[in-house]
Amino acid sequence: MIMKNKIPVNFLIALMIIISGGVVYINSLLNPFIWDDLFLVTSNLHIRSLSYIPKLFLENIYNQDMTGKFYRPVLMSSFSLDYNTWGIDPFGYHLGNILIHLANALMVYALIRLIFRRKGLAFLTAMLFVLHPVQTEAVTYVSGRADPLAAFFCLISLYFFITYTDYDRFRKKSYFGASVLSFLLALLSKESAVMFPFVLLFYEVCFRREELKGKKPLKYAVFLIIILAYAIARYFILLNVKDTSTVNAGSPMLARFFLIPSIILTYIKILLFPKGLHMERVDYGFDRPEYLSDPRVFSAFLILFAIAVLLWLARKRRKEALFGFGWFILLLIPVSGIVSINAFIAEHWLYLPSIGFFLLTSSLLAGLFRFNSIKLCVASFLIIVLAMLGALTIRQNYIWRDPVFFYRYTLKFSPLSTRLRTNLGYEYFSLGRYKESETEFRKAIAAEPAGAYAAYDYLNLGASLYAQGKKQEAFDTLDKAIEANPGFPIAYWAMGNAYRDEGEKRKAIEFYKKAAELLPSNAYYWLVLGNVNMEIKEYKEAVKAYKKALGAYPPFFEARINLGTAYYRQGLLKDAFNEYQEALKINPESPEPYYNIGNISAAIGKTKEAEEFWQETLKKDPKHAGAKKKLEKLRNKK
Repeated sequence: MIMKNKIPVNFLIALMIIISGGVVYINSLLNPFIWDDLFLVTSNLHIRSLSYIPKLFLENIYNQDMTGKFYRPVLMSSFSLDYNTWGIDPFGYHLGNILIHLANALMVYALIRLIFRRKGLAFLTAMLFVLHPVQTEAVTYVSGRADPLAAFFCLISLYFFITYTDYDRFRKKSYFGASVLSFLLALLSKESAVMFPFVLLFYEVCFRREELKGKKPLKYAVFLIIILAYAIARYFILLNVKDTSTVNAGSPMLARFFLIPSIILTYIKILLFPKGLHMERVDYGFDRPEYLSDPRVFSAFLILFAIAVLLWLARKRRKEALFGFGWFILLLIPVSGIVSINAFIAEHWLYLPSIGFFLLTSSLLAGLFRFNSIKLCVASFLIIVLAMLGALTIRQNYIWRDPVFFYRYTLKFSPLSTRLRTNLGYEYFSLGRYKESETEFRKAIAAEPAGAYAAYDYLNLGASLYAQGKKQEAFDTLDKAIEANPGFPIAYWAMGNAYRDEGEKRKAIEFYKKAAELLPSNAYYWLVLGNVNMEIKEYKEAVKAYKKALGAYPPFFEARINLGTAYYRQGLLKDAFNEYQEALKINPESPEPYYNIGNISAAIGKTKEAEEFWQETLKKDPKHAGAKKKLEKLRNKK
C-alpha cells in the first residue's frame, strides 16, 4: 500500500510543477526572435542541415561571423533540430525552451527528494525554481537556451553520480559513465559547466565523507580528464577565432577578485527582490568597487562570510541549507568576474546557481512548519509568494513580446548602453522607420564615438541614410565605419550593397570580395559575390565564389544550384548536371533541381527525360512558370 501511495503523490506533484511552469510561460510562445537570435537562428546557415551537425562540434557558435570564443556544439545542434522541425517560426524554439525548463524543474524535485527524502522541501524548491521571473532571460529568450540546456545535463550528471554507488557492479559502472557523459554534454552546451565537478565534490563533503577516503576520490580524475580534453579541443578549435570585447579584460586579477562579493550580493538581491529585471546591466560597470578598502567590498565580504559561518554551525540541523549555499557560490564563480567575460552581471547566469539559493530558502521556510501555531500562516504566505512570482514571470514575458518595446524598456534601466541604442536603431530600420533609426544610431555614436560598437553604428547609420535617399552622406558614413575598423567585413558588405543598388556592379564586387576575404567562413558573402559576377556574365569568377561558399558550408542549396547554372551558361553540361544532382540530395522537395536537370536533358536531345523532370517540377510547384512554358512548347512540337 505504501508503494501504491507514493506513485500518485509524486505524479500529482510533477503535474503541479508542469502546469504551474506551463501557465506562466505560455504567453512567451508567440514572442518573436530578438537580439542574438538573428545570428544564432534566423540568419545562421549552419543550423539548416542536419547533415552539418558533426561539423558544429568543430566551430564556434558564431562561425558564420568568426567572432566570439563560444564553443557550444550541443546548443547549436539543438537549434539545428529546431530549424529542421519549425523553420524560422519562433513558436517551436520557445516551446523547446519551455520544455527544457520544465524538465529541469522536475529534475530539481527528483534530486532533492533523492538526497533529503523530503517531498515538501523538494516541491517548494522546484516551484520557486520554475516560477521565479529571473529565469525569463534564460527561458523566454531563445538564445538564452545555453543555460537551461547545460543545467539539464548537469542535473542528470548529479542524479547519476548520487545513485551509481547503490547498485551492483555492472550498473555502478553504467551510472558513473552516464554521469560523466552528461557532464561532457553540459560542457558542450555552455562553458560555465566546468565548475560542476566541484558541486559533486561538495556533495560528498556534505553527505558522504567516507566516500572521500582511500582511492575512491580517483573517480574525480575522470572528470578532470574530461575537462582537460575539452579545454585542449576548445583551444585548438577557437585558435583563429576573434574574441568579443570583455568588460574586465584590462582589470588586474586582484581587482576582479575584490569585485566578487559585491556581484554575489547583487545576485542575492535580484533573487530576493525580482523587481525591475532587465537584460542589460552595463551601468554596474561605471561605479563598481575595485579595492579591498572600498566599504562595499569589505561589507559584502563580511556578509557572505557571516552567512557561511552560520550555515556551517547549523550544518547538523540544516545540512541542506549549507549544500544549497555552496551550490550557489560554486556555480557563480565562472561568471563572477574572476575571468574576462562580456558583462559584469547577467540574470540568465543565475539559472543553474539559483537552484542552490532556492534550496537554502526552502530549507529556512520549511523549518517554520515545525511550529504548529503558524503552519497555516506560513502555508498562506508561500502560496502568495509563489503566485506573485508567477505573475511577475508572466509580466516579464510580456516585455519580450516586441523588440522595440523591449529595447526601450531596457534603456530605462541602462541609458548608457550603446549596444541597446544600436539594437533599437536596427529594429526601427527593420520596420522601415528610418528617421527613428537614424536618431538612435546618432545617439550611440555621440555616446561612444570610438567605442566597441562605433563601427556598427556608422554602418547602420549609413544604411539608414541610404534608405532615406541621402546617398552621398550614406557613402561618407559607411567610409567612417571602415575607418573605425578596417577589418570590419560587414562594413565592406554594406558598401557593396549600396554600389550594387546604384548599378555599379564592378565596384560592388570589389567590396563584396573584400568582405568575403576578411570573413571566409561566411558562405552567404561568397554566394552574393558569385551572384553579382553572374549578373555581369563573369561566369568563371562566379564559379570560384560559389565553390568558396560551398567550402564554407557544404549543404548550401542556393550555392549548389547557382554553381550548376554558372556551369550551364558556360556550356559545361556534365558539371552542371552533377551540381544539380547534389542540390537534389540537399533539398529533394525543391522544384529547381528537377527543372534545371530537365533543361540539360533537353539540351542534349533527351526529350523524354526532360519532359519527366519538368513534370516532376510541377509536382513540387504547380505554379512553376518555366516548367509550364517548356512543357507547353514541347506539346506544341508534337
